[in-house]
Amino acid sequence: MVSDFKNWLLKPYPFPKKGKTKIFISFGIGIFVFLFLTIFKPFDFYKLTNNEVFYYTLIYGILTTSSLLFNYFVLPIIFSRFFNPDKWTIYKIIIFILIILISIGTLSWVFSSFSTFNTNKYEYSFLYFQYTTFAVGVFPLLVYIYFTEKLIYKKNNLIADNITLAQKKIPKENIIKKSDEIKVKLMGDNNKETLEIYLDDLIYVNSEKNYASIFHQQNGIIKESLLRISLSKIEKQLAAYSCIVRCHKSYIVNTNKVIKIQGNARGYLLQIDKSSISIPVSRRFPKELLFTLVK
Repeated sequence: MVSDFKNWLLKPYPFPKKGKTKIFISFGIGIFVFLFLTIFKPFDFYKLTNNEVFYYTLIYGILTTSSLLFNYFVLPIIFSRFFNPDKWTIYKIIIFILIILISIGTLSWVFSSFSTFNTNKYEYSFLYFQYTTFAVGVFPLLVYIYFTEKLIYKKNNLIADNITLAQKKIPKENIIKKSDEIKVKLMGDNNKETLEIYLDDLIYVNSEKNYASIFHQQNGIIKESLLRISLSKIEKQLAAYSCIVRCHKSYIVNTNKVIKIQGNARGYLLQIDKSSISIPVSRRFPKELLFTLVK
């Protein structure tokens, strides 16, 4: 049971990249808070007049939206490593939600401290606002995370399975044969670092900043070679070979090595033949070209 819960926390989860999506979520949740407080009048809102209820619930809706916008747009800039979309998991989204709830509770407390609504300093303390914020927000948000992860995973995995199945039905003669005779020469920026390998031995290239890690087979063993060069320049050096595809901003893959496409809540993964290696596919990668990634 504990192991299953831990595995669930480590599952991939999509973090919205587009600004429009972040704005939509922020305003959507803000409107939900406004409507929830207006309709159900929890936490002594029933003691207020209709005009007061509208005023205060509108303010709390605006505070919620403002907090979400700040957390969605500013925090990923300050803590870019933690908010890496390609490494975003369920436990990270839970931490993110806790941060959002604490910030909403804090803003609500600050507003209440300067408003006429707070007539009882003990009842409406800082801890009281944290409690009410968590009471309203935690359960529906966790339920949302659980079901969206399941639905997105199921959808992406189904598409991935269909692509893999469709590729298996393509006649063997229509598939470009692998070649162990083509040799490629990769050169670093200083033209002193070079790597010569057979095209069929190249598995994938991963890049971080100004360095590229080339993963290739040597005597049946996967080896990593490092060159000081950007991924874009590596892509140009390999542009003549149709089996080499840039599937992600940080990855180039030899599609002759891909045996299967897998799906998860964050997108798609390319399974490399005879290994446990999985290469991520960018969410911006055209869906109609996914078929070209499986040989």
